[in-house]
Amino acid sequence: KTKREVDSLMNVKQPAPTTPPAPKKEMEPIKKTFFETTGKAEVFFAIGSSSLSDESRKKLDDMIEYATRKPESNFLLKGYTDKTGSIAINKALSDKRAKAVQQYITAKGVSAERLKVMSIGPDQSLTEGSQSYGRRVEVILN
Repeated sequence: KTKREVDSLMNVKQPAPTTPPAPKKEMEPIKKTFFETTGKAEVFFAIGSSSLSDESRKKLDDMIEYATRKPESNFLLKGYTDKTGSIAINKALSDKRAKAVQQYITAKGVSAERLKVMSIGPDQSLTEGSQSYGRRVEVILN
């Protein structure tokens, strides 16, 4: 008979087979988001709209991730419009856009006290080759 069979007949407990410890996993470095790298995000809007697109939400989610990791950070939200239409309508639209961004960010848990909203309208709208560049909200690390 084998030693194990003899020991089992005599009720001698065998040590449990040992398994080597799992290798230690190295921590992956935290990837910097575009927002963290630049300190800025720009979200764009359709003509006359203050609705956030899926692409805009993704950009804002990067900023929100940063805000969650850096609770001491504050942000400036600057709403712009293109130069199409009246100044009064564009001022109101730039405000609605900035507030839509603010509402999205606060709904995800970032305190409104950390967000300063500015409505620029078409007055300082920079047109980088197209009218659509004016239809945006800039989120800037403040």
